[in-house]
Amino acid sequence: MTPPTVPFPRQLYVGVPQGQDVIAVKRALSRAGFWPWTTFNPYYTHAFAKAVRKFQGSAGDSIYGPITHGKLRHTRRAGHPSEWAFDVVAVDLMHEAYLLQHPGIVSPCKTGYRPSYLHETGGLDGNWALDWMNPGGTAVYAPTGCVVTATGGHDPATGTWKNGRPDRRGDVFGWSLHLGDDNGVRYFGTHLGSLSVRDGDVVKVAQKLGSIGHWPHDPGRSHLHFGCDAGSDVKSRQLILKISAAPRP
Repeated sequence: MTPPTVPFPRQLYVGVPQGQDVIAVKRALSRAGFWPWTTFNPYYTHAFAKAVRKFQGSAGDSIYGPITHGKLRHTRRAGHPSEWAFDVVAVDLMHEAYLLQHPGIVSPCKTGYRPSYLHETGGLDGNWALDWMNPGGTAVYAPTGCVVTATGGHDPATGTWKNGRPDRRGDVFGWSLHLGDDNGVRYFGTHLGSLSVRDGDVVKVAQKLGSIGHWPHDPGRSHLHFGCDAGSDVKSRQLILKISAAPRP
């Protein structure tokens, strides 16, 4: 019996609000031999994060994200096939519930690996961000309906270089844009090679904003840095993780 193909559910990390999806992941990891088969509770603890990290192997972090989900769905688990297939279906059902609770949000990129670690945007206190690793030219989309409050920068492919490094600070960032929504959340995206919007534009969810830039002298650095400031560090981290787990446009 083959487990069904399911989309990626919400991001799970230490301290995430408890839920049945945590139980489903614990059951699945237990059948894979990385967590004791016991009475499962809905808490994502440090001990369970350690088990997730061990299961990930080379992935190296303790968050239940796309890497873990992909590996878990392709791992032969112990027990009757109907049992381990049920674990995957349970995660799928939680994903559907998550989408109903959080409509109108999409990931800013259709493709690309998103590192699971969070980091604060330099120079923007309170803006917590993630990086979507993609080649130059990959389209970037608005995660929700918002207004373009500011843009700046230039195409990194046309910048000047000295000794293998950018000659101007702007060459490091490429084009950047600031967005704001009706709830007072401020978004920031950078490392773009082109923009499809201008200051003051009102954009819809999943509308194209631009594309990721090309760095001719360092092609491996091409990625989208995207973050948000939702009023507090906790809310900002939760929101960017929510965006990262949202459907792709």
